[in-house]
Amino acid sequence: MQKLTDVFIIEGARDTEFRELAEICAQTFIDYVKTHECSDVFNDNGNVTATYFGHRMKTDDEVRKYFQDTVFYVKASPPGMQTKDAAFSSGGGHDEDYISVYLDVEKNHDSSSWRKFCLNKAPDLLRAKFTSIMHEFIHLIDSQRTSSKLDLTKQRYDINKINSGDEQENSKYINDPLEFNAIFQEIAERLEQRIIEKGVDSINSISSQEWVSSTLKSIPKDWTSSFSAKLRKHLIKRLYQFLEDMKVKYS
Repeated sequence: MQKLTDVFIIEGARDTEFRELAEICAQTFIDYVKTHECSDVFNDNGNVTATYFGHRMKTDDEVRKYFQDTVFYVKASPPGMQTKDAAFSSGGGHDEDYISVYLDVEKNHDSSSWRKFCLNKAPDLLRAKFTSIMHEFIHLIDSQRTSSKLDLTKQRYDINKINSGDEQENSKYINDPLEFNAIFQEIAERLEQRIIEKGVDSINSISSQEWVSSTLKSIPKDWTSSFSAKLRKHLIKRLYQFLEDMKVKYS
């Protein structure tokens, strides 16, 4: 297995490949929820939760290993409860992995009503959170291609503090190499779409330096403003690599 720094800082060249795998995984999960009732419903600290087992989902061969030992939770997030859109928890190679998705609901649900809600209404809400689900699948994929499993079993930051505007905790989250990789690939998805819309000539008609400079200005400041100097350099390197990948892909 590769080291964390090799994958997220130096590599960069396979961003598109792993992002596309994560997109396939996210769509497979959403399609399954649309057509299958959950296996179980339980209450998890106020979040009524539907359970889906990855090994029961019909998957393409290329992504089957990401479902075989993964359990999915679809959780109700009633008014007043602070959560994030989705979360990944690694079993560290010794236990099952978990992906949880939180759906904002207008009222509290019991087990029976949540089971029905997940079958009838959850798929549309999950589609609206597609990018967040893809983000968590990137974490899952990363956990299987690197030697950083232990990092993924730990709670590395406090989501409640982040939601409350704690700048120090937010900076810790943003500068986490695991989060940097997943967020970068979300941004790369939008950048590739922009290239498709403008045409390939948009990346061939200007220098790499000009493209990277203009792209940096388009990336949300709430992400880059908390970057350490070291991570800002890594971002620039990743953007140069991404541009070269796009030129090869669309040549």
